[in-house]
Amino acid sequence: MNIQYMCEMASISRSGYYSWIQREQYRIQKENQDKQHFELILKAFQYKTMP
Repeated sequence: MNIQYMCEMASISRSGYYSWIQREQYRIQKENQDKQHFELILKAFQYKTMP
């Protein structure tokens, strides 16, 4: 399958697809940040709910 066909099937532009590909490193960093924030919030929640 070629990129143009896949983009048509997904109803996205080719430029949008390539832009998404180029932002992969940003997405990975954001996911890691979100994971760290979640762990911190979970730790605070567990601390507050301990008897």
